[in-house]
Amino acid sequence: MKKSVMLALLAGAITGAVAVTAQETKAPSSWADKVTLKGDVRVRYEDIEEDGKADRQRDRYRLRLGLDAKPSDEVKIGARLTSSDGGDRISGNSTFTDAGSKKDVFIDLAFIEYSPAAIDGFTLIGGKMENPYIAVSDQIWDGDYTPEGFAAKYRVGGDLKAMLAAGYHWLEERSSDEDDAKQLGVQGAVKLKTCEKSSLLAGVGYYLTQDLEGRALFDGKSFGNSTTKVVDGDTTNSLFASEFEVLEFFAQFDANFGLPISVYGSYAVNQDVDDEDTAWIAGLTLGKAKEVGSIEGGYNFRVVEKDAVLGALTDSDSFGGGTNGEGHKFYVRYQLAKNLQLGATYFLNSKDPDGKDTDYERLQVDLAARF
Repeated sequence: MKKSVMLALLAGAITGAVAVTAQETKAPSSWADKVTLKGDVRVRYEDIEEDGKADRQRDRYRLRLGLDAKPSDEVKIGARLTSSDGGDRISGNSTFTDAGSKKDVFIDLAFIEYSPAAIDGFTLIGGKMENPYIAVSDQIWDGDYTPEGFAAKYRVGGDLKAMLAAGYHWLEERSSDEDDAKQLGVQGAVKLKTCEKSSLLAGVGYYLTQDLEGRALFDGKSFGNSTTKVVDGDTTNSLFASEFEVLEFFAQFDANFGLPISVYGSYAVNQDVDDEDTAWIAGLTLGKAKEVGSIEGGYNFRVVEKDAVLGALTDSDSFGGGTNGEGHKFYVRYQLAKNLQLGATYFLNSKDPDGKDTDYERLQVDLAARF
């Protein structure tokens, strides 16, 4: 009898221990279910030829390591680290140089998203975030730009979706006796599913800078924008000559007729100036490099006049970055393996087309892996 009791007690203890162990091993799994780790590495060869300058060849890399966490159904936390030469605001590229020296890593994203269950489709974002605006191209913002501040997005609908976004983003915080520079924006768009395999997106955006005119340039560079000069003793300072009150119209048509196709365009005008105020782009993409062995190709032509957009934030590759240029961009991508892609991009551009009209060519060959 005593033996049976002892065996029963021992069996109960073992069962309890197994249950506790199961709970303990389940906790990390439950935590892991709420967190997503992701990233990518790109290695690039680049050749740049510009009239009046020596040809340049270089190898570069870009590393991005990000984490998304969902502590609740209504809250999302995002963070990402990136490589970059000097913390460039619109590039994560780091150049191979300096005898194999260790490279810098910077905070690229650090944000909180709140999507209240009571307002379906609404999201409030604060921090250093992904661009909250729909961008069919990079003529206003480079794809690596991650603005800082606050934004709100609202999406509703089924086959016909309505999308709204508004942002309040910092450009430069100054001392208390000076006004801070910010960019405010609002954007509205609709997306219509025209049939099972096609859709049409169209929208309009309005983006306004505050307290840039007459202030110091970012990094002491104009990035193509017009400047004014102020002499202070023996020092001459270059300042922004205007604000940027940009009105944008954009559209994109996507379809799959046996081959994925995308046609897109954008037109933007800076209403704060009277001249050199317009930017436009039109492009085409064929195929989709997704499955192993698949291929994708694309082309666009753009014109970005001197003061059409804020040069410090626009595409960093076309005509060497910034504004005051026009030209062609061709690209092709091939899916070598799962999550491994080979690509090439060629820019055939003109810098200052209404002035010096300098030829600018740039070739990029990329090997990119992601997880």
